[in-house]
Amino acid sequence: MTLAAQLSLFTKDQIHHSPRNQKEAVLYYLSKMDFEMVSLVLDEERTYSEATKDVFIEKLKEVFSYFSSEGDTELRLIPGRCDPCRCHRDHTGYSFVGNQSNYRLDLIVEKNADEIIDIFYCSDFVLFTEENLESKESLSFYFDFDEKADFNPPAQFWIDVQLGDKACEELVQSAGEFIDFNSLEEWLNRYEPIYERIEEFEVAALQARFHYCYSHVKNLQAFDEIKQESMHAISGFHSKGLCKKKWKLLLKWLVEYEDLYHKVNHLDIELSCYLYPNLENVKQHLVGGIKKLYYDPSQFDIQNSFLILYNRYGGIIYRYYVNLPTKYPIVKAEMYANSIVPKTLKSLLEEKGIDY
Repeated sequence: MTLAAQLSLFTKDQIHHSPRNQKEAVLYYLSKMDFEMVSLVLDEERTYSEATKDVFIEKLKEVFSYFSSEGDTELRLIPGRCDPCRCHRDHTGYSFVGNQSNYRLDLIVEKNADEIIDIFYCSDFVLFTEENLESKESLSFYFDFDEKADFNPPAQFWIDVQLGDKACEELVQSAGEFIDFNSLEEWLNRYEPIYERIEEFEVAALQARFHYCYSHVKNLQAFDEIKQESMHAISGFHSKGLCKKKWKLLLKWLVEYEDLYHKVNHLDIELSCYLYPNLENVKQHLVGGIKKLYYDPSQFDIQNSFLILYNRYGGIIYRYYVNLPTKYPIVKAEMYANSIVPKTLKSLLEEKGIDY
């Protein structure tokens, strides 16, 4: 990028000088990632992104910390505006781009001649320059509803926040080095009403820790509960010496455990970080971002082995039979969320008139 294309913050006859007003000062300290000076310059009585100044600065501090962790020492300012077809159409602002990482933060900056009126995130930012930022990841800068200045929740919200924090600490204290899966059911049942209220209403920033921990542990328990069924499936496969040559027996096995496969695969997607621990060569995994709460990934080797075994044969068999001529008119796969949902192996075999 040429110097001419980058925003020049403080120029007077091409001579740099100190900020002359609030607008220049805020932009300058944002470029330097100095959240303390941004806080000093912004107005105490105004809201920014519908949040109080203190909450806004805390969120800004988190973003600056991420830039710094990626090696950035300052941010380049590139002017632009919100896409004309989007929520803040034609509002102007700047893309703050890390000088090393090239990550960017796109902010709309409402201002008059000398003052900053508001600052808020833009998810569809268009540059005034010709520089291409498509390859540079945009960092989000959202505020949850409970971080807004006008947030006025019912008393039950604050009760749930406290109970959720208590639940997380309780789980840590009772877990020891690893999670005891035998004790999870009672904990999940006891705090289920809080989780359901959060799910029904909306997950807030103050409740995110508990919500993430609860949903994660719930998936862990579900995965642990299907261990015996996975073990039985693997045992049956090997005891019968199944292979492609025994295709009828193989088909029967694949159909019998197809529901289990989809169940395990769904949880695999939810919890994939621990099913393949060798990728990061780690032995323990943190649960829900809570320190000192771990589970042993080896506990799920059985389910992982079942997935590998099923995929090894299921994928080959499915592709083979889906291309066979059918006795019946082809029924179009169900459309869901603009994507095609593939037929199950069982329905595919029945459609093709193949016994199993």
